[in-house]
Amino acid sequence: MARYLFFRTSRSAYEQVTELFDFVWSTNVSLWNLRWQVKGFADTQSVITESVLNGRFVAGSGIRGANLSRACLEMTWEEQQSQFAKFLLFDLFAIIEGWLAKVLDDLGRPGLAKEFQFPTSTKANGTLAGFGFGQAELRATPSPLLTRSFYPGLRSHPKNSLNEIEKLLIAYRCFKECRNAVMHAGGIAQTRTVSAYQAYLALTASDLRAKELPECPPVLAGNRVQLSLRGVVGFSDVILRLIATLDAEFACALHAEKEFRSQWLTYYAGARSAKRYVLSTTNASRRDEQIGKLVRKLGLPTPSDFPLIESYLRAEGLVH
Repeated sequence: MARYLFFRTSRSAYEQVTELFDFVWSTNVSLWNLRWQVKGFADTQSVITESVLNGRFVAGSGIRGANLSRACLEMTWEEQQSQFAKFLLFDLFAIIEGWLAKVLDDLGRPGLAKEFQFPTSTKANGTLAGFGFGQAELRATPSPLLTRSFYPGLRSHPKNSLNEIEKLLIAYRCFKECRNAVMHAGGIAQTRTVSAYQAYLALTASDLRAKELPECPPVLAGNRVQLSLRGVVGFSDVILRLIATLDAEFACALHAEKEFRSQWLTYYAGARSAKRYVLSTTNASRRDEQIGKLVRKLGLPTPSDFPLIESYLRAEGLVH
């Protein structure tokens, strides 16, 4: 599903999410089995000490400081699932925030990273803020080449959810404020945490094009924020939808043409001078077929406007 995203950074972000879940699920299953083994072993012993447990389960691993009594005998499975949810949430935000910073820096608009993390709102002076503002800023200098040739294909990505973008950002804010409370406020819900949660409560699963609304335990001011692993896993789909949707919007910016040219040169030239492909000079259909194949090898969708792409490639000396 990382194919047919425009920016290489977007594809990398998708791959990072996949790798993250590969690690989380295997580690989660391993912990479940470790808990079962430690409890079974403890039930056969008249006296259990940490050194006995470490000798049985930790020796040879090189790990120091493991407290299996607390982790496997005292903490409940639900408490550990909440811990997993916290680690997963931190990593998901690290991925999308790193992606936003990189793409917008490449587009020469790093200052817009914050705007694309908020739903559209109107300031007291009547100007837009949030997604609406950021989108308008990028659309002020569009790329006719990319808008006409690639945007339709990028919009057809199964995770593209432009019609739901404002609702997705409401969900994003809820989980982001919960994460902020855990990281910066000792896990205690602040006023903004509660506000974001209340806005999230108005959403339905269909608002996010999801099978179920990602679970977020009740958030009360002054209380500790609780996280649900099932809910954070569901929220990961919001992250993927935001990346796919914004990737298509960002691809319409004029500066995104540099990304297309860079991908072409990297794939077809590498460290050597660009290989100039010879296109059919007499058969337009054949030329379109050639261009479509070359573009798809980059991981991009089939162009919607072949003559425009051909003109660009010829002007840049990439084909002849």
